[in-house]
Amino acid sequence: MNHTFRNQMQDCIAEWMSSLENYPGWQEWNRERLAYTLDFHPDSLNDENQNDFVFSQEMEEQRQLIMKYAQLRLTIDALRECEYYFRRYPFRGLPVTYSGHITNICEMYFSRCYEYRAKLREYLNALQSLSQEDLPIGNILKAFDKEFKDELRNRNKIHHHRRFSEIRIDQIMLRETLRQETKSVGVFEESQIRREYRRATREWVNHVRITAEKMDTFLEYVSRVTINSRTFLTM
Repeated sequence: MNHTFRNQMQDCIAEWMSSLENYPGWQEWNRERLAYTLDFHPDSLNDENQNDFVFSQEMEEQRQLIMKYAQLRLTIDALRECEYYFRRYPFRGLPVTYSGHITNICEMYFSRCYEYRAKLREYLNALQSLSQEDLPIGNILKAFDKEFKDELRNRNKIHHHRRFSEIRIDQIMLRETLRQETKSVGVFEESQIRREYRRATREWVNHVRITAEKMDTFLEYVSRVTINSRTFLTM
């Protein structure tokens, strides 16, 4: 995917950040903050040394917009990490089942989708307040809801009703339960459960990859909207 507008956004953000070098007190505060962080010890906690740098209202609004954009990118990265959680089961010998592990990562995956939607709305509202154009915020969010309706619906269910469940996970859970209750080392050997686990997680890894690509597409579109919105970044 050619991230043309995302690349332009990165250039605009880099230019804005370089302008901070001349902002009164910014370099001094960063040097003090770095020294405080390197020398930090819990016994010497000093609230006075933890004060955030105070920008003008205009600069703070600009900074907040850039931070919200960065959060969109970080959320996509966090969603992609779900792939590796699915592909690893580091709990042999511990009281964490294969089915429980998959369920936890599925719920994490759905939560990442919800987080992206929330951050997208926050970013677009912040962009609108700084833009000289009327932005199609409602249409963008509706398009997102349509594209990710299954993920958002599952997240709503686990948040308000019950934990996530689907047929492959249920099969693994039943095998684990029967193996534990019968103490069988035949039909329900762990090697067979592991095979079912790998088969299920391959499907979920594919879901994660497809979703991440779709979110990249949304971020590219949002970047284009930002570039065309006539804000401090592009004027």
